[in-house]
Amino acid sequence: VGSKELRHMLLESGANPQLASKEWVENHYRWIVWKLACIERSYPLQAAGKFLTIEKTFDELKYRYEREINCGHRSALRRITEGDASAGWMMIICISAIRDLDTEQSDQATKETKVMEWDQSLLETSSDIVTAKGNSIKVQTQNKYKIASIEITDGWYCLNAILDPPLSRQLNAGKLFVGQKLRVCRATLLGCTGPMPPLQAFQVAKLMMHINGTYRTSWEERLGFCKCLPIPLAFHCIKDNGGLVPRTIVGTIRVYPLLYYERLPNGGSITRSAKAEDLALYHYNERRAQTVEEAVLRMEKENIVSASSVEKDLDEGARLYTLLENAAEPEVLMA
Repeated sequence: VGSKELRHMLLESGANPQLASKEWVENHYRWIVWKLACIERSYPLQAAGKFLTIEKTFDELKYRYEREINCGHRSALRRITEGDASAGWMMIICISAIRDLDTEQSDQATKETKVMEWDQSLLETSSDIVTAKGNSIKVQTQNKYKIASIEITDGWYCLNAILDPPLSRQLNAGKLFVGQKLRVCRATLLGCTGPMPPLQAFQVAKLMMHINGTYRTSWEERLGFCKCLPIPLAFHCIKDNGGLVPRTIVGTIRVYPLLYYERLPNGGSITRSAKAEDLALYHYNERRAQTVEEAVLRMEKENIVSASSVEKDLDEGARLYTLLENAAEPEVLMA
């Protein structure tokens, strides 16, 4: 019994043939069989021959049809490919297959490779330069550059994923393997020009994974998006050119005094400490007070001179009025 027979059984139970398409059934049939087979392999004494059966497989397929088609549940990878979730959100995925490595010889050495100690909470890396444009990925290292491609799944759908060079080295060292669960954060979706179904996105889209946002996680962790915060990375665990750092912890070692910056009229600048700034402000206030005092004295002096000239004009007018009153012939005096 395969996916074809199970699809026929699902249609007989009332499923919509357009929604329960051949591709949809084949996809979920793959992950159901993988899940049930893993249970039997993990617990051979208790579960041998009890899970990987036609009844269990068909019940799982009906559950998925009810959950996804009737109830509208969407898994993490489906929400990402359909444009309703960001690929940078933290999620737990499982490695379902390992692809081949593309190896080429680099022409120039760009940077010296730094080999750092491997931490159990983070995978090892070294200094490389990664450039991504569309679907093309190019990595330059000292000798060779390798890009590993793996297949990841959230238990419902799968996507091809590209590992940066540090993660590719961990894959070659056997520290990444099929069936391992990873906690991924700050990943990048490449190749998607717009929202598309996950079965179609599997052919064109790729998820770019970086070592600074990739952690190993326990086998019992549930696949899909998770709401917990990323694990903070110590500075010695952060790898250069290993992607964005989701979270870290810093401590204050020293608090430097406050500095003041002043731009001068001639285009220059000067930086002062708080004490020097207080002294410069004191001298500035003194100069301003002196300038104001000089301006007030000058205005008072000008007011005194103008007042005396007005009084002099008034005295001359009074004498002229007296002469006009006492003159016998005022007309002659006016002439």
